[in-house]
Amino acid sequence: SPAPLSFSTMSEVVLVQEYPAFYVPKFLLDLGFEVDPTGNGEGSLGTVKKFKNRDGIQAITIKKCTNPLESKVRAQLILRELINLRTIKHENLLDFMGSYMATDDGVMSVWYSGICTPETFALIRRISSLSLV
Repeated sequence: SPAPLSFSTMSEVVLVQEYPAFYVPKFLLDLGFEVDPTGNGEGSLGTVKKFKNRDGIQAITIKKCTNPLESKVRAQLILRELINLRTIKHENLLDFMGSYMATDDGVMSVWYSGICTPETFALIRRISSLSLV
């Protein structure tokens, strides 16, 4: 499988929220996706943000897993979630697109696609070469 996508410079990621810091790949914004203020959530593994395309039809969700390497147990929980998302397909679950590590703040972010056209899904996968970290 391809090497994990890692952002080593801040020019490759964009800060979309100050606190807690939430970075996303710049190309996502270049494709016309914006933060959807109604699509925010938080769980035991991190924070979730929803991004909608300017057309209002396509959506992508990104989950920022805080402190993924804080402990072996936490790392295993995140890895288990990634494996489950990659293998389980269900109408109530979003399709898993991949994950990346934003090295500047040491966090792992997980991509999910929501209502996303096959063309946009393929384009994002091709641009980012996302894979499991």
